[in-house]
Amino acid sequence: MEQRITLIVADKSYPLRAESDQKERMYRIAAEDLNKAYERYNQNYTRVSKEDKLVFAGLQVAMAAVPVREQNQLMAAEVKSLESMLESYLSS
Repeated sequence: MEQRITLIVADKSYPLRAESDQKERMYRIAAEDLNKAYERYNQNYTRVSKEDKLVFAGLQVAMAAVPVREQNQLMAAEVKSLESMLESYLSS
């Protein structure tokens, strides 16, 4: 069931629609991660614009997901290889 939620990122509210409870949870976790990263930049770089701090925080959060994405790709390739081996074994 679609639901309306409001996320607060860098002290600004963003109304969104979440298609499920799981999506809502994911949005909230992502906003929390972004806010934590933003706060670190906000404390350490007082003369940098809010927009630049948000960009760097977003990059930091996105970079954290890269190893997971790469691992998923490796695992998918391994699963494909195992499926092929199993299929070959079962057909002989």
